Amino acid sequence: MHTLESQTLDSLDDLAQAYGDRSILFIQMDDPETAKQDRNRAEAYFDEIDSAIDARFKLVAGQGFVAETGSGEGEAQWLAMGKQHLWRGIWLFRDVEYQQVSETERETVLEKATENLFLSIVYFSRYWLASFDRERAVGYLTRFLPDAGIKLAWAQKQVQAVEQKYAIQLPTLHDLVNQTLLF
Repeated sequence: MHTLESQTLDSLDDLAQAYGDRSILFIQMDDPETAKQDRNRAEAYFDEIDSAIDARFKLVAGQGFVAETGSGEGEAQWLAMGKQHLWRGIWLFRDVEYQQVSETERETVLEKATENLFLSIVYFSRYWLASFDRERAVGYLTRFLPDAGIKLAWAQKQVQAVEQKYAIQLPTLHDLVNQTLLF
């Protein structure tokens, strides 16, 4: 359903993506100060999205999704939350790829990146199990995990951490991680 709210959320996401992608370009051009400014702008747009979404459409630590929603209710919100986590995960993985984090920060950044991609898949699945965005998030995850040199046991531990944090079960993510890193 295309409401003013869904269009507003989509526009904020577009602006966040533009500034986030621009920050990556500035990293590649060796201009870390401008890259940081653009990433901060992108995060500010995500903060606007986050504050615009009713809590009943968000995962709650220790409780999962707590509110029941009606048919079609929450679709725009879950899509926006999924995109927010997708882009944050991508940008964090790229920060590692472009060596924008110190070796001591690397594992923490990889944990945040992985959690964000996992959460994007959770939100996109809530939105629509067969959504293009869900498949895109899966594609990024299956690319970034091996590229970052992540081992199977570490990745499974990250899935378990998200399950425990939000009191949800993610058997599909366990399977995906196994398929991606087992070989």
